[in-house]
Amino acid sequence: MLTVQRVKPGTTVLTIGATSGVGLATIQIARDLGAAVIATTRKRRKAAALRDAGAHHVIVTEEEKLTDRVLELTGGRGVDLALDPVAGPSVADILATTAIGGYVLIYGVLGVPDFTTARLDLPLPAIVMKFVSYATVWELVLNPPRMETAQAYIRDAHRRGVIKPVIDRTFPLSEIVAAHQYLDGRDLFGKIVVLP
Repeated sequence: MLTVQRVKPGTTVLTIGATSGVGLATIQIARDLGAAVIATTRKRRKAAALRDAGAHHVIVTEEEKLTDRVLELTGGRGVDLALDPVAGPSVADILATTAIGGYVLIYGVLGVPDFTTARLDLPLPAIVMKFVSYATVWELVLNPPRMETAQAYIRDAHRRGVIKPVIDRTFPLSEIVAAHQYLDGRDLFGKIVVLP
């Protein structure tokens, strides 16, 4: 996703639901590319961990209004790139945090029960001079040059210690049901690992 729109020094990136494995990776990668990172979480207790993971700013959405806080942090300009795994009604608010010429990349539909029926209901003025796109892993997998570039970056970033996978918890394979229940509770910070 961070290669769809070029993230470079001076870029401001907003990552929604940043406590997920992908959210934490976007913090690490965006920082490595020189961006300022604003991360969101619903729970105050996860804010310090997001700062420790590299977020410059953390917005606790149960306590703070997303649009007001992002505009305050960016001096009223908004972010250059917002990454959203949720979709649904929150996209209008995310667009309101995006700078003129900025992008919202949706990469999941956690807020929509059935992907096949997922829709966005956005007022037309919300997308004036802003861009919304849906990113999938297939855009990368089916584009060999982009895939090679991404793989080379990930190997190099891992070697340099920039990308550090965050493991919330491990489960033995015999506790796969408990692992799924823990995952469904959406209280994790990073990824879970099931050990055979």
